[in-house]
Amino acid sequence: MVAGVPAGTLFSHVTQWRGDFWAVVALTVAGIIGCLLGLPAAETDRRTAPSVSRELATMRKPVLWGIYAITILTTAAYMITFNYLAAILADIPEVWIPAILTATARHGDLPAARRSGRSGRWWRAGGR
Repeated sequence: MVAGVPAGTLFSHVTQWRGDFWAVVALTVAGIIGCLLGLPAAETDRRTAPSVSRELATMRKPVLWGIYAITILTTAAYMITFNYLAAILADIPEVWIPAILTATARHGDLPAARRSGRSGRWWRAGGR
């Protein structure tokens, strides 16, 4: 996410929106092929077959709700940040926007991510 938004902005600046769309399609297809080739075939029986009720029961675990909250808040934070920047950058020539978004990621998001990894254990799943 940190590099994807600025890279996508630069790519769409060069190729218009269709370039970004087809890049996502190509990466998705590559991921599907990688999964099909790299994951072993699963032997399922009645006890290990996928079950919606078992998945929903797993989602009730309290430790996961903290992770859900962190995921929602961080996604909202970066989306809001880039929307805020888009409004500010509306009057700047288009050629500068990818550079400004890249600088934002390089000097804001990446150092914050590095610091958060050293700051403590509260945010890690299971308290590891």
